[in-house]
Amino acid sequence: MLINYDGNYYALDNLCPHRKAPLCNGKVENSALVCPRHGAHFDLKTGKGLPGPHRADIDSYAVQISGDNILLSE
Repeated sequence: MLINYDGNYYALDNLCPHRKAPLCNGKVENSALVCPRHGAHFDLKTGKGLPGPHRADIDSYAVQISGDNILLSE
């Protein structure tokens, strides 16, 4: 999943590791992605789980902008 937050792009897995909720249905609060099902928070930059109802990490991917292209890498 690709997120544009405050003019910066972040790429993260789309499934919450807790109950496989689609994170694309969540919201972004204070540079954290919030799971729509149970409120787990993940750091936009790193995918690290933040303190909350469930703390696990999701994969994040490096994002590079090249002209009109957005490139992702592990």
